Amino acid sequence: SGPGRGDSNPTRVESALADQPRSPQPQPRRGTAANLNGLFSRLGGRLDLLATKAGGGHPRPDFVIEEWGMLIEVNEIQHFTTNRLQSLDFYPMDLKVGFDLSSYRRLAARWRHVGDRYRATKPTVDFPFPGGRRAQRAYFDSVRDQAASRHGWRLVRVAAPECDGRLAYRRFADEYA
Repeated sequence: SGPGRGDSNPTRVESALADQPRSPQPQPRRGTAANLNGLFSRLGGRLDLLATKAGGGHPRPDFVIEEWGMLIEVNEIQHFTTNRLQSLDFYPMDLKVGFDLSSYRRLAARWRHVGDRYRATKPTVDFPFPGGRRAQRAYFDSVRDQAASRHGWRLVRVAAPECDGRLAYRRFADEYA
């Protein structure tokens, strides 16, 4: 059985998706830090402002299954945005993630018009523009994906754009139980 609040892999929903995103331009392999710095700038982040920002808490995944080496993130609508699509296009070609990137791109393309309305005007310290919070979330998701892979964890993103926990759990259980 799976976690109490989960959603399956995006592959379970892919056949219902009609909206196809543009083909990504795979990025050549470079160091994780260099890749993430480039992505930070591409999303509109300001390194000078990031340097002035107070440190926060350590991010925790929604669920951890240590014996499987698996981290689970349940992705509600705020994770399916135009910024997230941009961040996925910046992933290195050989990055190993615990979810199907093509399916996730299709989901983001399908739901981004709804997701882009979430925090549409909210800036952050390091992304100081309307919608900066969405760009920051896309960046944080990318950091988790790349850091988990680099440290030997399999990060699974469970699609839940409908914000329905039961449906999310069924998706996860169907894929991993």
